[in-house]
Amino acid sequence: MGIFLVVATSVVATTAVGSDRGGTLDLASYAADPSPLETTAAGFSASGMLQVVAEGLAQMVRRSYPGSSFVYEPGGPAGGIVRLARGERPFAIQTGTDLSLALAGSPPFRDAYAPASFLPVARIAEGFIVQVYAREEFLQRYGVNDLSDVARQRIPMRVSTNPRGNTVSQAMAHLILDHYGMDYERIESWGGEIIYLPTRASNDLMRNRKLDVVITAGFAPSSALSELAVGTPIRMLSLPPQLTERLVNELGMEPSMLPAGTYSFVTEDMPLPAAYFLLTAGPHTYGGDVYKVLRSLHDQFDYYRMLHPRFAELDRSMLAMTGPLARHPVAEAFFRDTGLVNGSDN
Repeated sequence: MGIFLVVATSVVATTAVGSDRGGTLDLASYAADPSPLETTAAGFSASGMLQVVAEGLAQMVRRSYPGSSFVYEPGGPAGGIVRLARGERPFAIQTGTDLSLALAGSPPFRDAYAPASFLPVARIAEGFIVQVYAREEFLQRYGVNDLSDVARQRIPMRVSTNPRGNTVSQAMAHLILDHYGMDYERIESWGGEIIYLPTRASNDLMRNRKLDVVITAGFAPSSALSELAVGTPIRMLSLPPQLTERLVNELGMEPSMLPAGTYSFVTEDMPLPAAYFLLTAGPHTYGGDVYKVLRSLHDQFDYYRMLHPRFAELDRSMLAMTGPLARHPVAEAFFRDTGLVNGSDN
């Protein structure tokens, strides 16, 4: 069962913060401090859309607090979570799925972390949609409608599940395959192959007919996938409601939708689960730094909307959708002060 089925109690705005220089949360004093922010966030990938989001976040901070240095430190999400929990970094960026795995002590984490180790500050991206797509030629050759046909016929499928260090993709790939009665070993036993490459590199293999299926997650539309579909017929596979429910309950995802027309080969709305990204602090993180990041996100949100076409429809309320864990007390106070949450919200 996923840890995200457990709802933590929110921290009220008057909570004392032991790591704060004054000892007690004081939004007024934070708001009165115009000095530049110098901080680091242990990050996710060094490329792709999340890199764009992280760089956008840094720019938003600089716009609100000139002279600031918000360093995005690329790496694996698991490593970022560990560094945050150890107090080695003030912030980390990860998905709700990564936190779910960390709190449960599921691989790649050796031990379960206490919920109080991670204090969400803001949701910084959403709509990281689960996508399973295949070459139409492969599907027609074997008469495949969904992955259950692969399992039943023991088709030697060549499938990409992203690099081993991508905790989100690996966790969801294992769960998706398990739903259809498959795992990596079984696929390999009947002549299939597991490819551990990023999505863009996997698309190149698919273009050259060296790959059949991709299991991934990403922001849509993706230019790389649109380009692939120009010369390679592709089909996006739907996921049954029971599988979507498992991804939501066990991996901390949420229901979402891939709208018709997102890609040339998506002709109707497709209900699919999606991950979301959080900026998270620790109990050691100075509240004034949390305030400056939040103020920047709030005040520069129009700039955020320009980072990706899918973000244009979002509004500031997204920032407060931080999931079931107790927010950092400064975030709790900030969201109440700005009206993004009310007294009945967690």
